[in-house]
Amino acid sequence: MPVELYACGFNAYGQLNGTSVEKAPTDLLKPELVLSAKDIRVLYVGWADSLLEVDGQLLLRGAASCGGDTYIDSPTEDIVWRSAFGDHTGLKGLLSEDGDIYLFEQGPDGWPLLKLGEDETTFVSIAGNGKIDVVADSDLDNLGIIDQGDSFASFMDDDLWPSERFHLPTSPTSLVSNEISFTAVLPATSTTGPSVFSWGDPRYSSLGRLPDASKPASSPHPIDHLGGIEILKVSSGGYMTAALSSSHDLYIWGGRPGEEHHIKALPDVGSAEVALVDICGQDGEPKDIQDVAVGGGHILVLDEDGTVWGVGRNDNGQLGIDPQKSKFVDEWTQLELPCLTKEEPRTKRQARSVFCSPWSSFVFVDIPEDST
Repeated sequence: MPVELYACGFNAYGQLNGTSVEKAPTDLLKPELVLSAKDIRVLYVGWADSLLEVDGQLLLRGAASCGGDTYIDSPTEDIVWRSAFGDHTGLKGLLSEDGDIYLFEQGPDGWPLLKLGEDETTFVSIAGNGKIDVVADSDLDNLGIIDQGDSFASFMDDDLWPSERFHLPTSPTSLVSNEISFTAVLPATSTTGPSVFSWGDPRYSSLGRLPDASKPASSPHPIDHLGGIEILKVSSGGYMTAALSSSHDLYIWGGRPGEEHHIKALPDVGSAEVALVDICGQDGEPKDIQDVAVGGGHILVLDEDGTVWGVGRNDNGQLGIDPQKSKFVDEWTQLELPCLTKEEPRTKRQARSVFCSPWSSFVFVDIPEDST
């Protein structure tokens, strides 16, 4: 089914809509259609660049694209990309479904993808503080192995990599990071139920658990509040993390103390608790949640009716609201999409999923084949 991609938020380098830097792009203060195709994936969005996969082709936008849209050739035609990763300096590399890591480096002829080696890597994530964690398949009793380094530079130096190695009960099904911490989802095993592990800097309640001598913050340990709950997705950004369960329940934790505003859905500042969040319809009943995404200080949620809700920071219009009206929204507010209005019935277009970068928001909308 064809899809449209809508975006709003920070766009100073044209990384959202592909506007050339020479044309002085501005922030998108309400959701705008930025791309349409048969298939679209947002792989990476940073401070100045974005990388998307459009109908099997890699599309670079922003400062690194040297103005406008730049399509990048994959090393082979049959390669399937799992994810992309980067740090505060920009995009660093891509990970294929085969577990191969490719560096993303600018050369005289553009942006070649340079293969590092065959490591059978499953996840790569870089936190805002520079720490990088890499998950690789293990042949040892299906244990999950996580290698950690202090920076991307250490990852590239065999003498420095890894600085830490962690072992998990089983291989994780996902790995995400925010400014200071990492979160991994583990499936059930023959002896344990599904679980969510966290590690990193314990400040700002970012771990969703209270560290102690037996379960230090610096190494992966389970979040007790989520023990036994099957988690379909985790998303993390800023100092917050959200988890979506198979029962379509939404859990959120974290939040930075000392800020002027606070998202009411989050636990109290300084609490190590995980909040079960309800978004209720007009009948007062909680809605099933279909998707969630966390940005640098804002959260997007997609409910069962295809409505997109947002909360948190809106400095750059990432909630689709003019910042002059409100730079922060502490309660859930509906994100108005131009394609889902009274003039365009919801039966024709349906929001499919959401994605957040630190300062922007994306909504994927399905277009039925017979839509006109």
